[in-house]
Amino acid sequence: MSHVLASFLALALFSGTGWALTSLVPTLRGLPGAPRWGYGYLLGLAWTCIALYALSHGLGVPLRLPAILAVATVPIVIALLVRTRSPARQRPRERSPWTRFLFVLAVSFAALVSAALLADAVASPESDWDGRMTWTMQARWIREAGTVDPPVLREKRWFVSHPQYPVLMPLAQVVALEIQGQADDDRAARPLYAAFFPALLSILYAACRRWLGRRTACWVLLVAANLPLLSFEGEGGARSSYGDLPLACFYGAGLLLLLFRPRLPEGLAAGLLLAAAVLTKNEGLPLCLAALGVGAWSAFLRVRRQPWMRAAAPVVLAALAAAAAIGLLHSWRSHIPNREDEMYLARFSLRRLAATFLPQARIAIPLAVDRMLAREQWGLFWPLALILAVLGGRGLRRPPALRLAIAAAAPLAVGLLAYTFHPDPAYMVQVTWNRMLLHAALPLLLLLGACLRRARHPKGAPAGPPSSGRRPLGVQISGGAPP
Repeated sequence: MSHVLASFLALALFSGTGWALTSLVPTLRGLPGAPRWGYGYLLGLAWTCIALYALSHGLGVPLRLPAILAVATVPIVIALLVRTRSPARQRPRERSPWTRFLFVLAVSFAALVSAALLADAVASPESDWDGRMTWTMQARWIREAGTVDPPVLREKRWFVSHPQYPVLMPLAQVVALEIQGQADDDRAARPLYAAFFPALLSILYAACRRWLGRRTACWVLLVAANLPLLSFEGEGGARSSYGDLPLACFYGAGLLLLLFRPRLPEGLAAGLLLAAAVLTKNEGLPLCLAALGVGAWSAFLRVRRQPWMRAAAPVVLAALAAAAAIGLLHSWRSHIPNREDEMYLARFSLRRLAATFLPQARIAIPLAVDRMLAREQWGLFWPLALILAVLGGRGLRRPPALRLAIAAAAPLAVGLLAYTFHPDPAYMVQVTWNRMLLHAALPLLLLLGACLRRARHPKGAPAGPPSSGRRPLGVQISGGAPP
């Protein structure tokens, strides 16, 4: 059972580091426990693994326990030295018995599914294709060599599938194995992927509760916790060791921090999360750019109410952090010969795009719709979404729904563009379209909540308590006021 101890030590390390980081960000410091842990887990993993990535590649620091502990404790020491005070929380309003029952039901079900995923992770070895073929193999090579630049990646004579894939999540697996001196047991790393499920649900609930009201947030939480794609039945979900659910969390959480009145600490936290997205999967780069674009749009809308430098500074800070991650990724890749890869960028040209987009789209779109109707992965989600769009589509007029819609569409646009340049788009749709939708999970589910809120209150009743002053993330967007 030593792999179980290794798993929980790694989870505790990332969570403790992230909790210290959230104490330095005002909007996160004032969140309730579960949402603050959700952001903290993402920030702790992002900080630790990005720092190890940079130190190993740039300075040749060995990826062993002393370096891991040194990197992870830096935010904890800073948090102890910097005196921070949590914002005063307003006294909660009296809730109806039905609202309390719905809250208990939603949270209990989400906790039950999360516990089942964690139990499965520590009990069963890895069985998914990409996890065994790519991420776990990269983790083994990196741990054996003690560096993110192992010879097997840099020497072309070795057969490696996708050698230029970013290695943030393999680094997290290395941390889980090194922290207890664990032998090569993939069960020690699987809980790290399973923990992204409760992290996503807690962040989703917090944002939805303050934007759309507690009752709507409970319904959205129930829908998300029941989605097979997110939990047990989807390739890329929490039961697998794919990088898709981590990417969805980094992208969505970074986007939310930029969307709702950020200050400099929020901008830096968003930049750290978007940098992690860049270093998690190839799709992270265009999604990072999409999030920064939406953040810049939000900053432009705030210029009327605050000086432009104050509005733009958080987005600029986030862009600088993301740019540093892009530079690190480019430097790391420059020493790795690419092989056994689709090489989309090498095939890209405007002429080819104009000539093949419509023919390829005619093949891809019907297959994508068919994938979305698969009951084993989606249940009744899309029929429900269609009904809510008809009944409550006017809820999408609420700010910032349009920006959330653009953020949700960005992963789908990346997928369609990739299918344009792939020789077999039908095959690629079958294996990747659901993962593109998974990347859009947070903004997509928030939009579903907006439609649900409008369907429940067709006359436009107020959506939750009015906002007053500087308060934790999500409180600033209650009542539908533009951020």
